[in-house]
Amino acid sequence: MTDAFRHKIEKLLNHSSLPREQLEHELHDLEQMLQEEIKRRQEAESLANLFSLALEQAGDAIMITDRDANIEFVNHTFCQLTGYRYEELIGKNPRILNSMAQSDEVYSEMWETITSGKTWRGKLIERRKDGSFYPAATSIAPVRNRLGEITHFIAVQHDASERQQLEERLRQSQKIETLGTLVGGVAHDFNNLLTGMAGNLFIARRRISPDSTASVSIGNAEKVVDMASDMVKQLLRFARQEETTVHPFSFMPFMREAIKLASISIPESISITHRFCNEEFMICADATQIQQILMNLFVNARDALEDSGKSDMRITLEVNCITPEEELRQFMADPGAERYMQMSVTDNGIGIPAELMDRVRKPFFTTKEAGRGTGLGLSMIINSTQAHGGYVDIESTQGEGTTIHIYLPVASSDTDQEEREADDQTLFHGMGQTILLVDDDPVVRLTGHTVLESLGYRVIEARDGLEAQSIFISHIDDISLVMLDLVMPNMGGFEAARRIQAIKPDMPTIYVTSHARSDITESPDADAIVLHKPYKVFELSRIVFEQLRL
Repeated sequence: MTDAFRHKIEKLLNHSSLPREQLEHELHDLEQMLQEEIKRRQEAESLANLFSLALEQAGDAIMITDRDANIEFVNHTFCQLTGYRYEELIGKNPRILNSMAQSDEVYSEMWETITSGKTWRGKLIERRKDGSFYPAATSIAPVRNRLGEITHFIAVQHDASERQQLEERLRQSQKIETLGTLVGGVAHDFNNLLTGMAGNLFIARRRISPDSTASVSIGNAEKVVDMASDMVKQLLRFARQEETTVHPFSFMPFMREAIKLASISIPESISITHRFCNEEFMICADATQIQQILMNLFVNARDALEDSGKSDMRITLEVNCITPEEELRQFMADPGAERYMQMSVTDNGIGIPAELMDRVRKPFFTTKEAGRGTGLGLSMIINSTQAHGGYVDIESTQGEGTTIHIYLPVASSDTDQEEREADDQTLFHGMGQTILLVDDDPVVRLTGHTVLESLGYRVIEARDGLEAQSIFISHIDDISLVMLDLVMPNMGGFEAARRIQAIKPDMPTIYVTSHARSDITESPDADAIVLHKPYKVFELSRIVFEQLRL
């Protein structure tokens, strides 16, 4: 009730002897004032309701506490973000959300700021009711009464997960880019060494009896070179996130090598065992993505073990070929496949609480403390598996460990491929044609020279593109084919080939490189013949023979 309205009533009561006409006038004024008062109250009530609805339905989480930091109000978004119900928060202290990710100094500085009448802004890592963490961009401001006294504090939190995820992706991308550059440099030198080893092993094998003990040893060394070559390729693809085409390949030989790469990230305090089925089968997949799936499975298992505090820490990898039951088949992205590869990774770590099983599949969900993990590992595993027509099943018991099963369709047997692999062992010989061999690595030149001569060719060497151009002009009528390393000092293979072909357009050319295509500033056309080091002698003999036949 306003002062004017109260004064009007008192005046009428004290002058009840007023003339009727004046009294009616006063009553009319009183009625108008009463209507205005009701209208003001309705507007105030409507505005209060609007403020209440706005706070309740705001997209950001809002919390209001009293002067002693006891929670008096939280909105719906705050409950959604933290996982607490309204009644579980009222009367509690905000420290219920403390993740221990911040030091006590942060909270002391925050309290000192807001009690002095200023607004505090910053980023906090908070803990939800289920124990998981979330980053919160937070603003806390004091609320004053008409006398200027601080009576409450209002905190507004914005879930900064998306921004943090983008920042984390950027950091990971930068790390991978740096790793790719490092791996690329190491792979270049390593592939040159492997090329020299493979060539010399080939030559040594031809100079001894096939039945000798030394021949067996050389054969084993050749297998080691092949394994090392495949591992370098996997490292390059993994570090550079290169896309590869989906193709059928024998799964068990791949897994025997893949586990070696995945085990690199596991400390010696964790024992790794594997049980592989005896059956050989093929899957149609992107080998790099399968390698990444295994890497992520091992990393997740490692983290679960390191957080368990157990002394006996174990990771077990098991691979089988199965015919799934109908109950399991209905979950497959490709339910038409008859048989499936089952790859299972088991750890005896902390396990997953039952209440979190539905959430662990979601992108960016993680219960790891701040700074550990992006929550993308399992999501990547699921997405990649589904893209290959497979399914991911998770079994876990809190405190005992977790098993993640990966199911992928088994490809039909490919006898043609086996025949092609047998054909790859055929050697093709020349008839004295001259080859210009251009490479800046003396070991590669010497090995290549010896191998080509053993295949029936004459060889002229050049150390770079400039020397190759000069030699070609001097021996233009003798040279039948040019083999050029793509990346060399002074002049690379692409520019040298361009100049040679300007002199003799139909000159057969084979490019050789130990670099990834993305590392080469000037690359030949997609239909050019490119040999990647370390190449097999059988492959080299076939390609040279085919080029000279044109």
